Amino acid sequence: MTQINGVSEHANFYPMLGEEALAELAADIQANGQRDPITVNKDGVLLDGRNRLAACKKLGIEPLVAVYEGDDEGAFVRSSNERRHQPTGSRAMSTALSLAKDGKRKNGRWKRGSVDNGESATTGWAHRIKEAGLVLDEMPELANQVVSSAITLDDAYKQAKAKRDTREAEERARIEEARDEQAREDKAGRYFDNHPEAQAWLDSKPQGTFETMRGAYAAYLEHDREARRAEQQKREAERREKQDLEDRRKRIAARLSQLAPAIRELRTLKQQPPAEREAVLSYMSDFVRVEFEEIEEEITC
Repeated sequence: MTQINGVSEHANFYPMLGEEALAELAADIQANGQRDPITVNKDGVLLDGRNRLAACKKLGIEPLVAVYEGDDEGAFVRSSNERRHQPTGSRAMSTALSLAKDGKRKNGRWKRGSVDNGESATTGWAHRIKEAGLVLDEMPELANQVVSSAITLDDAYKQAKAKRDTREAEERARIEEARDEQAREDKAGRYFDNHPEAQAWLDSKPQGTFETMRGAYAAYLEHDREARRAEQQKREAERREKQDLEDRRKRIAARLSQLAPAIRELRTLKQQPPAEREAVLSYMSDFVRVEFEEIEEEITC
């Protein structure tokens, strides 16, 4: 008997039969014999026939074993499982795992010719393999659940596609943001190139003050705003000072306009007899009369 030394990883990508189906297989072998031998490689590693081996162990009989003499064990295992009773989505994932093990998937794509097992035209097999490939790329933790039919390939593919779409959208956003940042950097550089006063301000800063031209541009705009604010405040202060002076002159002029008739009355009063003058002044308060007489003396001196 050929010694069986473990099971190929390719074979383990395909699920074992359930207990009921395995019991039926054992009963068939017991009744009709083992029609198909178990296949191992030259080192005794099982490539095909795990269920037959388990059934033979149940029956306590020696299995029939054949040795694979080829050089593409992965392709042999996949071919041996093409027609097994396994849901299409589950079998597609098993096949995808085996293909990936053989290095058939690179950069999110299957190598040309690796996904067609002759079923593509009639069953969309290539499409299912592509869906399985996306699951392996984005959410490999779901692969065994698909193989065991715990979830469908459709469900796993939807989750993987949503994750890929989100990742790609985020990547596009990062690229767009980087492009926008570069555009802003270029715009800032052109601004300094085209405005000598801004360039002079930038040249006055120590080397390394700004990490980017955008930072320098923002700082200059703030500096310019502050300078404009200060200039505006200065002009406003000058305007208010000028307005205050003008208002004061107008008030003086208004008061002087009222003073002229009073001076004429004063001159007339001085020409009146002293008694008349005294009679007029008697209507003034003592404080006002004193102030009036001082002014009268200054004017008539």
